[in-house]
Amino acid sequence: MGYLDKNSAYIIGLWHGTIPEIVPVRPEATYMIWLDCRKLGMSGKRAWEFLVNKAKGRTDEGSSSDPEAKDL
Repeated sequence: MGYLDKNSAYIIGLWHGTIPEIVPVRPEATYMIWLDCRKLGMSGKRAWEFLVNKAKGRTDEGSSSDPEAKDL
């Protein structure tokens, strides 16, 4: 658990310092970190495309995990 906590803290700090408009959500019962991209002013699909195609991130748009996800 300590290893995962350190990794989460590192990633969250990295996002805060690099792109403050993207707010990482600290995981509660998993190792996955959710990224709240609403402050970017983009639709969910457009933000996901940006993260994958421009930022070269490996991510899932979230709609498969969250039935309440909107605008994806």
